Amino acid sequence: MQSNNGPCPLLAIANVLILRGQLKIHQDFSNLSHEHLVTLVADKLLELNKIDENDPNYSNLQANLSDAIAIIPKLQEGIDVNVKFDDINSFEFTTEIEVFDLMKIQLVHAWVVEKDSEIENAIGKMSYNQIQEVLVRCEELKNKESLDTEETEFVRKGRVIAEFLENSASQMTEEGLKRLNTQIPDGRICVLFRNNHFSTLVKHNKKVYILATDLGFRDADQIT
Repeated sequence: MQSNNGPCPLLAIANVLILRGQLKIHQDFSNLSHEHLVTLVADKLLELNKIDENDPNYSNLQANLSDAIAIIPKLQEGIDVNVKFDDINSFEFTTEIEVFDLMKIQLVHAWVVEKDSEIENAIGKMSYNQIQEVLVRCEELKNKESLDTEETEFVRKGRVIAEFLENSASQMTEEGLKRLNTQIPDGRICVLFRNNHFSTLVKHNKKVYILATDLGFRDADQIT
């Protein structure tokens, strides 16, 4: 279990590996230290990414692997994830995100805009951080006495974006939930990012389930 509303991508990754049968925890262990779990996950990362020394890209691959290993101990505290709104798999690429790729773990979110909608036209391929910059610029433009045509259109899109963020504060949309159900194949185990929280997600018998690992769920009656 993790602390109330803790981010802990490390725990989500470990649970995916356990459910896949790729990581074994001895039954005599009633709990596991952070250091022990980091070692187990790092060892599995190396096992899944054996590099041929004769590979012409050996140096780059080795550097990527070293960077990923260095990130693993930091996964207990959470990582900076910058979502994009066009698909459940859409994130800004970072070294932290690469850890999931190297682990062969799909990272998804459900904060997705509907295709051919006004909000899709306003956001396009922008990330969360980029739309925050748009909103800041819109606030600055409010202080201008008059706006030209381009600035007026910019402010209009800013209002659409602000309304979208307000209406989807849960960071989960109907379109996102629909795509989780349609795009994730049955039997897939992956990690869901939502509200700075990382959860292990399982698609089973055409239904999506979230593994309840947070202490906040300890006394909940909705757990099945």
